[in-house]
Amino acid sequence: MNTMKICMPLALVVGAWALSAPCAFADTRDVVHNDYGTIVHTEGSGTCVRTKWMDANDPCAPAVAVPPPPPPRVQVQEQIRTVISKEDRTIYFGFNQASISPEMQQRLDTLSNNLRADTTVKGARIVGYADRIGNAGYNEQLSKKRAENVRQYLIAKGVINTQVADTRWYGSQENDTSCNNKLPRPQLIDCLQRDRRVEVEIDYASEQRASR
Repeated sequence: MNTMKICMPLALVVGAWALSAPCAFADTRDVVHNDYGTIVHTEGSGTCVRTKWMDANDPCAPAVAVPPPPPPRVQVQEQIRTVISKEDRTIYFGFNQASISPEMQQRLDTLSNNLRADTTVKGARIVGYADRIGNAGYNEQLSKKRAENVRQYLIAKGVINTQVADTRWYGSQENDTSCNNKLPRPQLIDCLQRDRRVEVEIDYASEQRASR
């Protein structure tokens, strides 16, 4: 039974509308070609003229729409944020010393690695301090020298440059270590250890203020 015989009862049921509607079944009849091998079409509707013989290969079959390929996935580079505590950004110095000890050099090396790995770091500020023992003017110069030494160390590690690093020093003006001035001098020096320091404050590109 060919397709034409199957479609005719359907046309009789639905009436005149079905006569102009395309058949819901695939037409497997062979297509007529002229002497030049060109497919013959009807003059009115332009459909292919078919024979009574069957052929699975239908050159007049409607083209199957091929969906476009999905858009390429855009890989967004994640911003890596390394959490650096204040203690890990603080370098301590010996009494009346501005040189960086081997222990504090290791801390600066770790800090340098973390800053280089963090894609959101925009800059850094180097802030020097001194304890309250001694002359205020001398302590200010000592805190300045400590800050400069830390700054140069970070520059040598390729972390910051002279345009980015802001260096400040406060001497003993902003220290708040609570130590009794009546302590024997050696004990007072030990008590004020945390005041002899340099803090590295970090500026991040995605934040308005630095990590302090």
